[in-house]
Amino acid sequence: MKALLIVFLLQIPVFSWAVTIISDLDDTLKITNVLDRDEAIRNALYSKKAFSGFPDLLFEMQTYASDLYILSGSPSFLRRRVNSFLSHHK
Repeated sequence: MKALLIVFLLQIPVFSWAVTIISDLDDTLKITNVLDRDEAIRNALYSKKAFSGFPDLLFEMQTYASDLYILSGSPSFLRRRVNSFLSHHK
């Protein structure tokens, strides 16, 4: 019984480091103003404005998470612009 408990306790740190972070892009990391349709379209197409501290936050999140996913509700034809935004703020 004692050996089983030791084996179990040794496994806990492994699980505690398996952290996945999932974040939204629009109006969470990138300033898009999705509630104003015209401004959201303009920002999606032309703006690379991010919230203050976003690059530092992203770096810290990548340091402590095993996986980091950033989701966007943008149409698929904007994928290149989303990737460009993320590359710009690395």
